[in-house]
Amino acid sequence: MNKLKHIISSFLLFSVSTNACQILSFEEEMEDYKETKALAIEHAQKAAREADTILKARVVNVTERVNDENRTTKYFDVELDNVDVLKGAFLEGQRLFWKENLETITIGCSQSIFIDAIDLMPSYPYLLYIKDGEIIRQNDIGPYFPTLTGEEEIELIGVNGL
Repeated sequence: MNKLKHIISSFLLFSVSTNACQILSFEEEMEDYKETKALAIEHAQKAAREADTILKARVVNVTERVNDENRTTKYFDVELDNVDVLKGAFLEGQRLFWKENLETITIGCSQSIFIDAIDLMPSYPYLLYIKDGEIIRQNDIGPYFPTLTGEEEIELIGVNGL
């Protein structure tokens, strides 16, 4: 029954969002980019307020936990090095994790659907927002071009007086 609900929901979402997948003019692309960036800034500021710790760090290892009790959520443990604490405190070897909800279905064409996604890769540097040991937001620091770069985010959260 749950699968049927997901299929029906997906169909309804798809039929509503098909206009979002059309080819946009340059002006429409720029407007979409501005809206997506404003949403990213809003999410970064909210995460900065909620987080008890904010770090710049390189991910060394990511390990999926074995969790037979709750199959709707995956948990991942993360090891870091080259840690630079921007807010709060971080103890070397402190256990950090993030979780992925497996029931989430997202249909759409905008990059804004990825704003709160967490998917950490070993050997990459990140800006990490942590609350009670859980990574609640991440952003790449490196040669990528996200909507809101890690460097922009560091400047943004510093300006807003954490």
